[in-house]
Amino acid sequence: MQAPPPNPGNKKQSIVTAPLSSPIGFGIVLAFISIFFTLSIVGCSSRGTGPISSKADEIAPKDEADRQLWLAEKALPGEGVEHLLLALAIYNERKEPEKSRPIIDELSNTQLTTRQYEHFAVLAASNAMQAANPDTALLYFDNAPQDAYSSAPLNLQLQAIELQADALYLTKRYLAAAQLRVFNSGLYTGESYWQNQDSVWRALKAAPSMEISKALDNAYDYSWRGWLELITAIRQNQFSLEMQLESLRDWQANWTDHDANLQLPAELAMLSELPQLRPKKLALILPLTGKLAKAGGAIRDGFLAAYYKDDNNDTIIDIFNSETYETAIDQYLELQLLGYDLVIGPLKKDDVNDLALLPQLSPPVLALNYLDDQFEAINGLYQFGLSADDEVRQILNMLERQGKQHITVIYSEGEWAYKLVENIEIWALRSGRPSILTYRVESSDNVSDGIANLLQIEASKARAKQLNKLIGKVEFEPRRREDIDAVILLTSPSRARQIKPLLAFHYAGDI
Repeated sequence: MQAPPPNPGNKKQSIVTAPLSSPIGFGIVLAFISIFFTLSIVGCSSRGTGPISSKADEIAPKDEADRQLWLAEKALPGEGVEHLLLALAIYNERKEPEKSRPIIDELSNTQLTTRQYEHFAVLAASNAMQAANPDTALLYFDNAPQDAYSSAPLNLQLQAIELQADALYLTKRYLAAAQLRVFNSGLYTGESYWQNQDSVWRALKAAPSMEISKALDNAYDYSWRGWLELITAIRQNQFSLEMQLESLRDWQANWTDHDANLQLPAELAMLSELPQLRPKKLALILPLTGKLAKAGGAIRDGFLAAYYKDDNNDTIIDIFNSETYETAIDQYLELQLLGYDLVIGPLKKDDVNDLALLPQLSPPVLALNYLDDQFEAINGLYQFGLSADDEVRQILNMLERQGKQHITVIYSEGEWAYKLVENIEIWALRSGRPSILTYRVESSDNVSDGIANLLQIEASKARAKQLNKLIGKVEFEPRRREDIDAVILLTSPSRARQIKPLLAFHYAGDI
């Protein structure tokens, strides 16, 4: 675990308010630090304090990072910080956290000047972000001196802003992330200016409506209020493309001088083009009879609910039962003759595989499943599936962002579950995480006992009995094992409704 960041002076707000320009990679920061520290070293050597010994057995290491650590050891007290910072920058660039963290720990316990802390905070926060610890990254900026970054080089200020904004976003402080970027937008130039605008919009989209509403009550800055009114207008009209477009035009008329009006975020710029691109005649192919009739009916009802909610929608939707045709190819060729602009479906994987046998698809097809691996996608075929593989991948990405290390998987019997567990274990191995803890729930299991064994509740009770024998009766509450950060549950809804309360019953309700 990383040591808490040092507090070299007065605290500052996490929002950088000094002027800034376009973000750059660590390579440029490394070059800047190298030049700056080289000048510092030259200055020191002119005073006769050069650390390099002439002894034959004290030859400097060839590796540059190791050489900087060697120089730091040889330096006089208080003069080794620059070497440590340069070594840290090199290890960060190489993505070698096991070598970076000892340096961060040492610098955390060293009194740093404001200039040194500016570099340290960026490097240490970057290391924390690489380790998926955004909360730790923010602490380094929260504990910066009050005047930090007010006169720092532009590239360093921008790195600080980008790291803070990304960390705020990952900790779900979306509104704070957006505000930080808005208040510092004037420091970006060129293409990075518009990229920052897109990042502002992405953060605002993720922010809860209640927070945006409260922020509007106290938004006096012109640019910030304009952004808040823009997201509010779009969100209040999200059920109709035409209403969203109308609200966007109204906003543009009221905020003619706003930054976002000069060039809309990419997503909003596309909004004005969508009405012309919307299909006029659409075919929806679903299994409305047979084994998949229930799933097909649910998809149909969802389409129609969205369709009737939009009063301005003039698209014609025709619904076809895929089970009434011998093959998906026969059905598609018939629809081709009827002049459809878009075909949505089929749902069955075999039907999607059949369509891939055609040379190309015109009109285009938005399939509701994926092709098997042995089939290649063709022009005009778009695959949109909601497979369990996709959902598990999203879960793992979320856990990785949250820095969860110890994952437990509870799963039911079945090939589909075994495959997903295998994928999770491969992910843990590749990401350097501890081995996945698993519990397979079999049909004959007493699930409560199984969960208790998984959480080692009985072992906790056994320890309590031993204590009672040694010191007499004591008050006791069983404790679960502590090496579980998250549980992934792969099972049916009915089984899940049993397992979730049992986790809480066995003292794991906080996972």
